[in-house]
Amino acid sequence: MIRVRFHSDCDYFAGCENMLANFFNDESFLRACDVSFSYRASDEYGRTLKTRVPHPPKPAPLGVVDFHQLTAPANGWPAPLRWLYKAALRLVLAKYWLFLYNVWTLHRSLGPGPFDILHVNNGGFPGAASCLAAGVAARLRGVKAVVHVVNNLPVPYGGPDRWLDWPLDRLAAGATTVFVTASGNARRSLREVLDLSEDKTAVLPNGIAERALTEPAEDVRRRLKVSEDRLLLSVVAVLEPRKGHAVLLE
Repeated sequence: MIRVRFHSDCDYFAGCENMLANFFNDESFLRACDVSFSYRASDEYGRTLKTRVPHPPKPAPLGVVDFHQLTAPANGWPAPLRWLYKAALRLVLAKYWLFLYNVWTLHRSLGPGPFDILHVNNGGFPGAASCLAAGVAARLRGVKAVVHVVNNLPVPYGGPDRWLDWPLDRLAAGATTVFVTASGNARRSLREVLDLSEDKTAVLPNGIAERALTEPAEDVRRRLKVSEDRLLLSVVAVLEPRKGHAVLLE
């Protein structure tokens, strides 16, 4: 039986977690594989996880830390103090210490047993700090393959903040067997930013698990007062330019 560990790091069970829900609710997959799931411990994430996955497989909430948790206390401060605080975090290389702490935490959580695959579900790249550390921790534990899913376009090296990330990005990329994106454009962008070979990346469009209808189409039209001869579309996404609402409307 294949032993698979999934790892994700988000403040809540967001849209990029949908593929996890597909895996975790698939009984045939759970019968075929020994599955466990680690994530950054938070009440909000645990609560929203249960709304999509009533019985998550061997959940392991971990005390990993993301960089935004270090910067958040200064968000309400006056601008000069906020800038000084964030500059000080960069000066002491807080991201590097955070990386080491997350590697140690994830390494302990994996335990001595042999995992075959670590599946990292990352919001973007670099994305969450513990997602970068997960692959390194897995390799130190002898995990055979690390699949790193990137659910957004990578952030290019456009300034000092990203330049500091470069060594951490290289460690994460070196520990990864294959990066998976949902589109060809995301794959090309990731290859360019991380200087990856073609065989280090793959495109797998996100699948949609069929769900039971809660309201018939005719009832929706009646409630919204939309006649049968008009096309009715809906899109569920954060109202931001990167989500492409303009493309849909065009």
